[in-house]
Amino acid sequence: METNEAHLILDIFTSDKELYKFCDPEFVFDNNKISVKILKRIQDALREYPKSYYIVDNHHKFFIVWIYAHSEWVLYSFGLHPDKRTKENLIRFWNAITQGKDGFTCYLYSNNTRAIDWLKRCGMKEDGQIVESKQKVAIKLVIDLNDNHDMD
Repeated sequence: METNEAHLILDIFTSDKELYKFCDPEFVFDNNKISVKILKRIQDALREYPKSYYIVDNHHKFFIVWIYAHSEWVLYSFGLHPDKRTKENLIRFWNAITQGKDGFTCYLYSNNTRAIDWLKRCGMKEDGQIVESKQKVAIKLVIDLNDNHDMD
């Protein structure tokens, strides 16, 4: 990942004043450098999965990280700068996420209600949970883009 792309991702997370409510619960215990920890996790995933890739749009201030694992595309991480979270930009962001995909899966910690609710409004459906511990429950969301869905 290039430096300017990493800086945008850090800026998106750092600018989100409520990030601590939605990120990995383990990151909150430390409460320092949450954005740096998230960026490191993203970089590690990109190295671990050879077919992974990311998209960074500096103009619209968003990023999308895809990994290909267990024969499926997983929306691994994504973010839109808080200053850009208008209805128009959210639609543009969703279109960028879905471009070139017939369907995909996303796993989010259950405390990430903001992203879960948004993805559900975009047409994703909850399809189970993965329980790592009492504090760490991941919600599995899936979408088949060949089905009809409307974004609010």
